[in-house]
Amino acid sequence: MSAGARRSLHGLYRNPYTDDPSVRGRPRKRQQHHRRFCTAGRLLALKEDSRAMEVDPHTLETLGEWDYRGKLRSQTMTAHTRPDIDTGDLYFFGYEASGLASRDVAYCVANKNGELIREEWFEVPYCAMMHDFAVTKEHTVFPVFPTTADLARIKAGGPHWIWDPTKDTFIGIMPRDGSVKDLRWCRGARPVPRITS
Repeated sequence: MSAGARRSLHGLYRNPYTDDPSVRGRPRKRQQHHRRFCTAGRLLALKEDSRAMEVDPHTLETLGEWDYRGKLRSQTMTAHTRPDIDTGDLYFFGYEASGLASRDVAYCVANKNGELIREEWFEVPYCAMMHDFAVTKEHTVFPVFPTTADLARIKAGGPHWIWDPTKDTFIGIMPRDGSVKDLRWCRGARPVPRITS
């Protein structure tokens, strides 16, 4: 909401096509409200629909988008990063990595010095809200549940996310330090609506 406008100028959640013309084309990611954490001497604020924002740890002033000194290609970064306490490496991913409703996911690793040492891309079976993932000592797990995005629906002014019971659930599993070429998909049963009388 703009103080001068006395109304919200940004439209539906994650739908820039519903924004007021006065703010159309401007970044919608000013408020990184989901998670804040320190890594490699930087305080980052995370929100999964964009890259991290760096914040001054003393003044809490926003310093700008953190893209690993221009190395991060993904347009998004999960709010749920996974640090390795033994090595100091930081594991993260970005879904809709190439833009709204894309099937692209970027799997990334930054070292303890805050340098991006890995960014590999793969496609998911359909564009889904991949809010979180899991990292074990040996594997990385990517859940894909049928809360879906569709670019035509978004452009028509509809909601970014809709539950689609016609889609199957998928779980992607790969060796943690392997390549996305090693990613294997397990297909789950289609969710069945519960009917109560």
